[in-house]
Amino acid sequence: MIRPISTLLTSTPSTSSLLFSASSSSSFAGTAAPTSQNFSDSSTTMIQPDMEAFSNGFCTVSTEIPCASVSPDSVTGTIPLDLMGTYYKVGPTMFTAGSLPPPANSAVKPKDSKLVLDGEDSNRMVKHPFDADGAMFAITFGQSQPKKDEEGQQGESSDTGVTYRYRYICTVAFDKERKKGTRLYNAMDTTRSMADIGLGNDYPLPLLRHHLQPGLNKQRKNTSNTGVIHWNKKLLSLWDGGLPYKLDSLALSTEGSSQMGGVLKSDTPLSSKYVYDSKNSRVVFYANNPDSAGSKVTIYEFNSRFKLVDGSKTEWKIPGYALLSEGFAVTSDSWNVFIQPPVVVDQLQYMMSKDPGKSLSVDERASATLHLIPRLTTNGGKHKELISLSIPLDTYGPEANSQCINAFEEDGGATVVVDLIRSDRRHIPAGKKYAPKTWPWMKTLEEYSSFSSKKSLWRYRINVKDGTITKLCLSDFQTYFGGVNPAVSGQRHTFIYTAVGRMGSQVAPPQGIMKIDCDSKNTEVG
Repeated sequence: MIRPISTLLTSTPSTSSLLFSASSSSSFAGTAAPTSQNFSDSSTTMIQPDMEAFSNGFCTVSTEIPCASVSPDSVTGTIPLDLMGTYYKVGPTMFTAGSLPPPANSAVKPKDSKLVLDGEDSNRMVKHPFDADGAMFAITFGQSQPKKDEEGQQGESSDTGVTYRYRYICTVAFDKERKKGTRLYNAMDTTRSMADIGLGNDYPLPLLRHHLQPGLNKQRKNTSNTGVIHWNKKLLSLWDGGLPYKLDSLALSTEGSSQMGGVLKSDTPLSSKYVYDSKNSRVVFYANNPDSAGSKVTIYEFNSRFKLVDGSKTEWKIPGYALLSEGFAVTSDSWNVFIQPPVVVDQLQYMMSKDPGKSLSVDERASATLHLIPRLTTNGGKHKELISLSIPLDTYGPEANSQCINAFEEDGGATVVVDLIRSDRRHIPAGKKYAPKTWPWMKTLEEYSSFSSKKSLWRYRINVKDGTITKLCLSDFQTYFGGVNPAVSGQRHTFIYTAVGRMGSQVAPPQGIMKIDCDSKNTEVG
């Protein structure tokens, strides 16, 4: 395997956790996606996490890499010759705002134009790791050509055929802070310092990333650090609640924010969550405009040419204040699936401040809602109305922070199956509902487990006719960021691949990979 990505980017040793860290999203564009091989039969093996490695994943990377080759010395094993394409990865990387001096040709420069290291100025450190500016990493696999010696004989190659590059996403906010040499945006801090709202400050995945009404908040910052998609030769970085940014897929230079060919408005709160429909060769996005009186969800379907499918931009009204985030999936035949937590709105605070930390809370005694929204261009007119179902409560409480992995239909469409990762916060001690707001974050396992949710893998089966929902826990391992083979996305799948902690069901940061057979329940962890 290739050495951990983080060792290619920094000189910090033993930082393998970045490859599976909670602060990343990735996309692979090529002729052969990486396969899961050599999983060790160690599903019951308890391995103490490397917390230094995990903590090092949240350090500012001070050097961009235009292009570099991976040398044979840095590779363990053999790179498959049929692995062709580029792997893209995005995540938060600048934790000291404006720490990098602007380019030499910049007309505006700070008074003190020097690199500022993490921890040197506490006022410039972001309050939560996911608030950091985003950067894109790309590693390209291609078949290496053996070199010839002086006599023209074929010899061993000194080139692996693998190159990589790394660059910051130059958002408007990123450029402003870099030129001013200071932190200019702090509007999201209160979402992590106010009273406990039941979600929104879970350490690995904060949901409340921005002010409830963007037009009133001039300090709102699009960090473009949450998702990445490479589709029809276009590379986009994504963030919840704002426009994506378009990057050059080869050089990784930032071309600017994108309205996707005029489909989006300048203030469209596009989600970073998208779903690939493998059967119809489409990608599906959504935008969410939540309000105390109800929420408007707009769904966009793009074909293989990244053009909006005729009639596929649809708007739906759902009751209540909807915080949807990662609770989104698609079946290739009929449905968009959304999971809505039971959010309670303090109307007075909502009218006065529009601050999520002050005006929102989760009713732990109420049920979450599962919405089935028809895909009007694929279901042949079978379904035209939205179906909203109450998800039965259990000992875990309501589904307040669900991450959908995949959904599909069976029994001729009578049943919808959704696989997801659930969060359980019952183990978090009173008074520790919020993670530390100062860097460095959670350097010990005790700190991490005290603030982070227990996450497990579940399968929900929805009977479309009678509206019943049944639940099955597929794995109680501490689980993060699941996925399936893209070839069956939106269709029935057998295997799920996730990042996991290596301490079984105990809460631990993601430093391993799990493969689970959904039919046999056989699990492999490596």
